[in-house]
Amino acid sequence: MAVCIRRAEDGTIRVEFPFDYERVGRIKRIPGSVWIASLKEWRLPGDRDTVIKIAELFGEDDVVFGSGSEWFMESLMNTPD
Repeated sequence: MAVCIRRAEDGTIRVEFPFDYERVGRIKRIPGSVWIASLKEWRLPGDRDTVIKIAELFGEDDVVFGSGSEWFMESLMNTPD
């Protein structure tokens, strides 16, 4: 099953996937990750370092991008000055 990644209105990153112990273990390694039980999703800081970490940890998974995917891809492509 896919990992769904979206940009939230507040600038954080929303990540959803069907429960899987391995994926939960991976997402917990991202600093600032928080499980929002009422929404059944993970919230992550919306910074470039988090985007890079998501790509490293979930790059082999079937990833589906929702709203804000342009920012996600730009963050991966642009290198800091």
